[in-house]
Amino acid sequence: MTVFVDDVTLRDARDRAERLPLGSAEQQRWREVAAYGAARRPDPNPERAAVLRDLLSLPGADDGEVLDAAGRLLSDAVTGNAEAPGLARQVQALSMRWFDEDVKDAAPLLALFTGHHRDPEGGPPQADPATPSGR
Repeated sequence: MTVFVDDVTLRDARDRAERLPLGSAEQQRWREVAAYGAARRPDPNPERAAVLRDLLSLPGADDGEVLDAAGRLLSDAVTGNAEAPGLARQVQALSMRWFDEDVKDAAPLLALFTGHHRDPEGGPPQADPATPSGR
């Protein structure tokens, strides 16, 4: 399951960053974070929990209980103790598909903070000249 950073947390981080003496490169990163937050899809976890709720036959369970049950099922499958190996394979396939979707969705944000979006022929990212040395 994805770790979804809610809008309040993103807004709070942006507001705190605005109070810091950031260089132009850092300011640009925060603008890109804001653009990412505005363009991303809604939190997929409730929809995913609903799919698992049906698959695991847990009609009265809340999202947390469903995700815990899915985790236990996958853990039991890894240790060879799964009572329903076919069901565990289905949950694993869904989880892997969702993981791939999450990585694809997060790629622009991950690249932004790791520098992987830069041309490898251009060498490592350069220090922001507006940033005082020693920071």
